[in-house]
Amino acid sequence: MDAALKHLAEGIPTAMGKIDLTGLMGSIKSFGSDIAEAFAGKDLDADKLAASIQAVIDTISTLIDVTHGIAEGLAPFAAGIMTIIKGINDLAPEAKQQLGDLLGVANRI
Repeated sequence: MDAALKHLAEGIPTAMGKIDLTGLMGSIKSFGSDIAEAFAGKDLDADKLAASIQAVIDTISTLIDVTHGIAEGLAPFAAGIMTIIKGINDLAPEAKQQLGDLLGVANRI
């Protein structure tokens, strides 16, 4: 497991270089505009504004922490799924067809 995670970590920089962040950046800009509009005309002093921004930051941090916990919890499950997928991919074509037939019957039940 350690070797797999190390290998995954080594591939992250290359993988991140292939990610299109255009949609995310557009969403962040839109969110910023929405926040600015929500506070438009409000009489917020620096302390109130700081408290509002801090609440948003704290919420984002919490969501990231929760997501991290979910990802950690799903790692063994994901590894098991990948093992199953590899096993299915390694089957002979006839066995794949039989598995598909079995799943089709099971789906009808």
